[in-house]
This record gives sequence, C-alpha cells and structure tokens, in this order.
Amino acid sequence: MQLTPEQRQQYDLLSATKSRNERLASKENGKAEVKTAVQNTTGQIIETTHTKHGHDLFVVQLADRVDRDSYNVLNAGAKKLGGYYSSFRGNGAIMGFQFKTRDAADAFLKLADGDAADAQAQASESRDAFLDDKTQSAAERLTLMAERLQERAQESLDRPRKANTARRARMAASSELEANKDKALAQTMLNLANALKNGQAKFLDQVRQKVQVEYLAGLLTSAKWNEVQSKQGLPDNEREALRKASASLETVDYVTFPSYTAYRSDLATLARKMMVTEGTKLLGQKLFKLVDDTSAEYEKFAKANLDKVSKFVTSGNTADYATFNSKKTATEAISRSKLDDRAIPLQVGKGQVRIVLSPSEAIQQGIWQGSDERITISNRLGYELMEKIGAKNRKGAGISLPWTFEATAEAHKRLQGMELISATELRSALREFVLLQATPEEPDQIKQLERSMVGIGKDGLDFFPTPESTVREMIQIADLKESMRVLEPSAGMGHIAELIQQQGIEPDVVEFSAARRELLELKGFNVVGQDFMAVTDGDYDRIIMNPPFSSRQDAKHVQHAYGLLKAGGRLVAIMGEGVFFGQDKAAEQFRNWLESVGGTSEKLGDGTFMDPNLPVNTGANARLVVIEK
Repeated sequence: MQLTPEQRQQYDLLSATKSRNERLASKENGKAEVKTAVQNTTGQIIETTHTKHGHDLFVVQLADRVDRDSYNVLNAGAKKLGGYYSSFRGNGAIMGFQFKTRDAADAFLKLADGDAADAQAQASESRDAFLDDKTQSAAERLTLMAERLQERAQESLDRPRKANTARRARMAASSELEANKDKALAQTMLNLANALKNGQAKFLDQVRQKVQVEYLAGLLTSAKWNEVQSKQGLPDNEREALRKASASLETVDYVTFPSYTAYRSDLATLARKMMVTEGTKLLGQKLFKLVDDTSAEYEKFAKANLDKVSKFVTSGNTADYATFNSKKTATEAISRSKLDDRAIPLQVGKGQVRIVLSPSEAIQQGIWQGSDERITISNRLGYELMEKIGAKNRKGAGISLPWTFEATAEAHKRLQGMELISATELRSALREFVLLQATPEEPDQIKQLERSMVGIGKDGLDFFPTPESTVREMIQIADLKESMRVLEPSAGMGHIAELIQQQGIEPDVVEFSAARRELLELKGFNVVGQDFMAVTDGDYDRIIMNPPFSSRQDAKHVQHAYGLLKAGGRLVAIMGEGVFFGQDKAAEQFRNWLESVGGTSEKLGDGTFMDPNLPVNTGANARLVVIEK
C-alpha cells in the first residue's frame, strides 16, 4: 500500500527515533557505565589542596594493593567520576586517586568496596552535563563560523567591481552569486545553532561543521532534481515553477540514501576475480551467490552461438576448443588457468563440457546483449568489499571495484559522522534541515539586465552611453528646475535619465531596443515611446539627448526634438563630428538649419566615449550642441 506524504513522514519519524535512540543509548550507557573490580578493598579519604593550583582535593588511598586488572577497572571508574590517579609525592603532594569533590571521593571509596550505585549515579549525571556542554559548544562553534562567513560574504558584496567588459560583468555576477549563497549558508548555520541551543534539532544534533551543512544542502539539491524529474506529466510552466521553488518537506521524499549498487555483470566480474585472488576467495564466493549472472537465458544463447563464445583452447592444441568430460574437471581447469573472472563451464552435450566466455565477459566483448540489471547489495557487504579489496590493492592486487562504491563509502562516512545511518534517519534529519535552510537572495534583476548589455558592441542601434562627466555638464547647461517637463530620447540604459532624476525630476524617456526599454521600466522611468521619430506629444521644457550618429540620424533626431520643445525651452544634445564637416546635402542642410535657430556647438575632447566605466565604448568624436527655442 502506498503511503501518503504525511504517513511517510510519521513512519520515518517513528522508525528513525527508535533506531537512533537505541544506538545512542547503547553508546552512552557504555561511556557512563561504572563497573566494580574483581578485587574489593576499603580505604580512607584525605582532605588536602592541590600543590600547584591551590584548589581542594580529596585523595582516596586504598587499604590494599590491587591486581592490575582491578586497578584498570577502578581507574576507569575514577575518570568517569572526574578523578584520576597520581603517584606524585613532591611538594607535600599525597599519592592516590584524586577528586575535586567529597561526594565523588565517597562514591569511589564505595566502588572500591564493591558498591557501584553512588558512582553510577554520579557518572550518569556528569555524562548528561557533558553532553549538554557539548551541544552548547557545537552551537557556539557553528555560530562563530557562520558569523565569519557572513562577514566575508558581505565584504565581497560591498567590494567595488568593474563591469565594463563582458568578461568582467560575468565575473562580477558570479562573485555576487557566490557571496549571496555564502550569506544564505551562514544564515542556515545560525538557524541550526539556535535549534541546537533550544533542543529543537533532534536528528541534526551531531552536525558540527560547515562542510556537513553544505553536504546536507547538496542532498536536498539532488532530491529537488529527482522531484522535478518525477513530474513529467506536469505542464512545462508548472515544472519550471517547481524547479525554481525552494526544497520542501515533500522534496525530502525524493532523497536517495547512498547504496552499493552496480550492474550485475560488473559485480559478477568482481566476484570471479576475487575467487581467484588469495585472501578474497571466501568473500568473492559470498558475493557471487548474490550476483551470479549465468542465467538460463545466457546458456541458451551460448549454445546457439558456440563459435562466438568459445575463446579458449586446450593447452598445446590450438585447434581444439577446451572441452572436458565433466563440469568438475572443467571448473578445475578454469581455476588452474586463473580464468575464473572470464570463463564458465557450459554443458554442450553428453559428457561434453566446454569452457566459454562468462556472461559479463561476453557483454564486455560486445557478444552478448542480454539484460544487465542493477543490483544493490547490503551496506555491510559493501563495507566488507571496500575494506578487503582496499587492503589487497594496497599490496598490488589490482582488483577494480565499481566506481560508485567509493562514492557510496565516502557518503556513508559523512553520514555516520552525523549519526545518520539509515534512510529513515536521513529523511527525518533533512525534514528538520528544510525548515532551517535559508534561501539565497535573488540576483538584482536590474543589475542582471545591465550586465547582459555590457560589451555588446554595435547592435544596429548605435548604442553608446554617455560618460557621467559629460552628462553632468549637459545637465548644468540645461539649467533644470523641479517643475520642468524633461525628455530624454534614445535613453539607452538610463545613464542620462538617472542623473536627471537626481535633480528631483522624473523625465520621460524613449528607447528603441526592447531589452533596454524593459530595463528602463524596471528602473521606474516613464517610457513614452519606442521610435523617437514617431513621438509627436511635445511641450517639453528641456530635452537632453545623445542620439544615434550613423546615416545622419543625429541631425534628424535633433531637428525632431526641436519641434517637441515649448517656446523658451532648451535642447542639449551630443552629435557626431561628421555632420559639422560633411559635404553631403543632409550635413549642409543641418548646419544651415542650426545657424537659423541660433544653435551653438562645442567640440568634445578626443576619446570622450572611451571611458572604461561605460558598458560599451566608441572612438567617435562628438560635439555638444545647445539650442534655445
């Protein structure tokens, strides 16, 4: 029966609580258990002070000398009571079992006489206090690491970065993305630290390190991918929304506990190799019983394709395939030839057993295309294989394990460090983690759009932004007042409009590029048109502009802008140098028109548009034109 998400959560919680509590209780009982020695004795307590530090000491001296085993038991009990044995006699020191409290010394004296009750009670109390302190210190450590990470992330975000080339823009965006991820990670660590302090982290109580927090976050990321992949029936927009959404409690159901899983053929090859290697034969046989790939299907195939799978010949007779009169003698021949990892005996007739390729070897050589299922072996067997084969390979055995086994072993090691050793414990821990995990801030959409436009060069629209120093000069010449209606045609990314806005004026803007119009709208500007030459609503007090230069568009734009000015209005424009010395009809007509309306022009310095802070540069020379109406 399929469990609902709520039922799965409840099942995981009950199962994980039971297994984890039993395991941890067993560990802690062993650490807190106080045993009595075989040899019992009495003694006395001597009150004194520590000869170096001056604090009170209660020294237990036993009446009799005990044997070594009994001493070891008593010494272990003393340590669990916070004491220790000292044989130092200098400066008036008293040798014996040293304790800081009278109660601990009394309990130890009873323990030496065979009564462990008081010692056990005190040891358990001390262990509980130690665990509380350990939890608090873990929380404090996480807090310290998180605060340092937060500081570094904020420093990175506050650091000025040039973004005047496409490469620099990408690097700046990447750095900010990583800094925001670090800030979110730091917040997650702080949330976890608070949960530890408040006793709310039941399954995360052994998390101590930043790398462990990152590992848990990585597991959730993988689970999120699995969740999205499982929703193939959803409409594309819903799957995309799911992909972008943060991990949820339901996401945890898609977490895969690391397992020792590989193709049957690979495991069978491994088992056969182990069965002919000294020191791994028994383990190889154990594995082979689980993964034996010699199926009836393969035997049928092999008999129908004997010429393809018969690759072995009798020693000294290359004309005859290796054939024996019994399966036993064939198997012995395979072992003698050390071919257990490549060959199997096949009954091909009465009293005829031929040595042929094993299924895994046939698959590897491209002869056999049968089904090759993936098999998961137990964690215990997987661990045995890793330990045994690792030891043999260090001695040069050269046995290849499936590559996934090393990753699985490493994952188990990480999880064991957090006391998470089953799928239910892992899922229960991650459900706690989901509620504590902070989400990185979304990248600034305006900044993203701006950076996407850096270094785009000519986009067919003559987009070359105006340097800030030139814009400030234009604004000063325009002599803006807060009550004025102001227009910036060909507004680009808003380099001019933003400085107009700083004067307390909200300008109207026009921009042909759809991407740059989107950017201007995100910045809050009033976009009144796409094609400036189609704009007819005027009556502006000031127009400040940097129109496109090519094909004398600057001349056309300036003349059109003049028509949108109200009487007494002022136009301040940047124009290409070409229109002032060109001999073509359009250039001559513009110069005549400019003179007729009383306009003035002033040449800008060479390289004005090569400012390295601009997203796009040009070496074109330009003039500053001012016209009063």
